[in-house]
Amino acid sequence: MGSIVVTPKNAEELDFLVALLQRLGFASQIHTEEDDEAFFLAHELSESGKTFLEGRAKAALESSRTLKSWKQVSGETSSKYNWPAN
Repeated sequence: MGSIVVTPKNAEELDFLVALLQRLGFASQIHTEEDDEAFFLAHELSESGKTFLEGRAKAALESSRTLKSWKQVSGETSSKYNWPAN
């Protein structure tokens, strides 16, 4: 199983959920706002990363290439890898 994020309405509901998960044998961890802030600060894009993504987005928007439909992409991929066409 992956994970489930639950935001309890109050402290009583939090205690109930933690106790329930513990009785069911599931590990639980309480994340605070400080934990969330630390995570986002640690994974924030650098200025060079932001500049790179902005450049890629601008280039894509200015590109003269036409967009392909899903059927075109699917057909090309099917023929390239010898898959049955949908």
